[in-house]
Amino acid sequence: MKLTRKQWMMLAVLVFGAFVTVLNQTLVTPALPSIMEEMSVDQSTAQWLTTGFTLVNAIMIPITAFLQDRFSTRKLFVSSMLLFAAGTLLAALGPNFPVLLAGRLVQASGAGILMPVTMTVLMLVFPVDRRGSAMGIFGLVIAFAPAIGPTVAGFVIDQADWHILFYLIFGLALAITAASLFLVDNKAPANKGDSVLDPLSLALSTLGFGLMLYGFSALGSAGLTLVPVATTVLGIVGVVWFFIRQTHLPHPMLRVDVLKNRRFLIGTIIGMLVQGALLAAGILMPIYVQSLHGLSATVSGLVLMPGAILMGVMNPIAGKWFDRHGPRKMAIVGMSLLTLTTFAFAILNLTSSIIYITIVYTVRMFSMSLVNMPITTWGMNALDNKVMNHGTSVNNTLRQVAGSLGTAIIIAVSTQVQSFATPEFGSAQGTMFGINAAFLVCTLLCLVGLVMTIALVKDKPGEEAAVDEGGARKSLLTAIMKTDVYSLTQEATVEEGEAIRAEFGLDKPLIVQYFNYMKDLFRGDMGRSLKSNIPVSELIWSRFQFTIQLVCAGLVWAPFAGIFIGVICAIKRGTFVDLIGMLLAICGLSAPGFWLGLMGIQYFSVHLGWFPVSGLDSWRSFILPSLVMGTGIMATLARYSRSSMLETLREDYVRTARAKGQREAIVMFRHAFKNSLIQVVTILGLQIGGLLSGSVITETIFSIPGMGRLLVDSIAFRDYPAIQGLLMIFAMQYVLINLVVDMLYGVINPKIRYD
Repeated sequence: MKLTRKQWMMLAVLVFGAFVTVLNQTLVTPALPSIMEEMSVDQSTAQWLTTGFTLVNAIMIPITAFLQDRFSTRKLFVSSMLLFAAGTLLAALGPNFPVLLAGRLVQASGAGILMPVTMTVLMLVFPVDRRGSAMGIFGLVIAFAPAIGPTVAGFVIDQADWHILFYLIFGLALAITAASLFLVDNKAPANKGDSVLDPLSLALSTLGFGLMLYGFSALGSAGLTLVPVATTVLGIVGVVWFFIRQTHLPHPMLRVDVLKNRRFLIGTIIGMLVQGALLAAGILMPIYVQSLHGLSATVSGLVLMPGAILMGVMNPIAGKWFDRHGPRKMAIVGMSLLTLTTFAFAILNLTSSIIYITIVYTVRMFSMSLVNMPITTWGMNALDNKVMNHGTSVNNTLRQVAGSLGTAIIIAVSTQVQSFATPEFGSAQGTMFGINAAFLVCTLLCLVGLVMTIALVKDKPGEEAAVDEGGARKSLLTAIMKTDVYSLTQEATVEEGEAIRAEFGLDKPLIVQYFNYMKDLFRGDMGRSLKSNIPVSELIWSRFQFTIQLVCAGLVWAPFAGIFIGVICAIKRGTFVDLIGMLLAICGLSAPGFWLGLMGIQYFSVHLGWFPVSGLDSWRSFILPSLVMGTGIMATLARYSRSSMLETLREDYVRTARAKGQREAIVMFRHAFKNSLIQVVTILGLQIGGLLSGSVITETIFSIPGMGRLLVDSIAFRDYPAIQGLLMIFAMQYVLINLVVDMLYGVINPKIRYD
């Protein structure tokens, strides 16, 4: 089943919207120590920024199933993104903790709708045998947020202020909202009228989940006192009443009867246990690194980044494995590693090295990728498409509740143990004992999940037997496929598999294959394309001309415009001109390339008809792609040019030139401008390298047959010789561009040549 271009665009907008909500959550955790210090709140109070967000998410998600049955995807998505943006702006402006918390809760009310909507669309658009891969790609995008979020947040906090983080999210939310107005489907829901909003159910859902989660959090800070215990009990009663009522309504607000499906129930419970343990490291690690080791928020983010990157890379791979082999083996390995690495955190001490912590956290996130998305997809595949939106809402509700409960319980354990141990062992050791105890609780949760996985998670019965009942033909082909990267069709024979091995030299030892490839590479032979059966070097050369034309079109205007804006802003520092110039630069940096391309096509090509939609047939067809390619360069160079120019203007030789009475124009352009170009040229070199290797998005959007488009097609076809050749070319062009940049240093400043 092939998706249309419009479907892909809609999915891109939905997934990017979900990405921004996850990014928003990961930015807050590294900022907690700074927020606690600035607003004079303790750990139990500050954790409400994460627990409260998760709590409101859990309250909103059950309502989402009803909303999906009543309103179109576009109306839901736009409304939730606007609500999310409003909360983000409130948090950015928050002068005190209550206002900041209010902004976070408003954010959560919008974010609570986004994730179920996106997951439902993914599960309905992709067929069952491709849902693992689809959810894996979704997981890759979502996992990219934890990869960059803590590091970006740490850097911003160290260099400036945590308020800026929310302003950045606000800009992204507005951009996504604008794109969704054009690209998200506005059809009426197929099940419209099947659900009815029952006021009592809404009240039970809101009050039940709210009181229960508040009670657990209050137990962490106040202990087993009357009010927290009573609140918790009332909340649990409300949630149980809500679930029972849904089973008796003719048109329930939330179809909780999906939990009668055994496989869906098992997958949901395991997902809840994983979610409860997942958030512990994300909350406790920044406190451990910053408070106990005394390191910066940037270092705290860097500790978490490798694990998040590895999890993102592994998600699509795990999705492929799931589609081919089922979840059992993968989930058992993942849960085993998760249990072991969580226990490793439970025995940390004050002298544990940062490198050790980073390695353990990275392995822990790797194990998450083998469990999270595959188990969720395994459970969701058991449901009928008619109740898929209710299934995603139930699954997300319970996972969010588990995350919030897990966070509250873990923080409660940490706080209580810390309070008990601090008087005797001191503040640092008391905090360490609290973190150890919290991770020990997580280890127990993971152990329960491991036992359930071993006992209850099964691969799809009879699926492998249906392919080859005898098993003789399958075994050898499977061995070939597990060791070689070249694809065979399902109908291929053993002889065809062996012929491919012999043709590409895969029957030789690995070291021989490597030296043969390097020998051919030095002769300019990169092999032959599996798809077109022509030499890879010829294939790349035929596409290179389109990419170089596209890059040159972007370089015609972007560097000059960026440097000009930066220099003018530096000269007019603090004026209205400076404000407008930097605002343009920020907008250019904030707007994603794919969004600019899609908006440009929708408005200038489809709506106004000024430019062609695709291809490079005339000079007019270069305008939109060059704007998309060059906007980021222009914005980046504008900021760096301004910064470099301001730094140069403070140098002594500039003051001397002015003191001698030289004209301001000569001072600016002979003394200041030329010397400020050193940093600008460095950034320009990196940007040009990024243009050549990063043309994938632009060429795909505008259907330009360049090297970026060739890379996408080669990955889709598994044309590994072409992929190797393209990556080699991209790496070489980076080296050559940096060599040219080094040579330009001597031209700009002759003294560098003598140094």
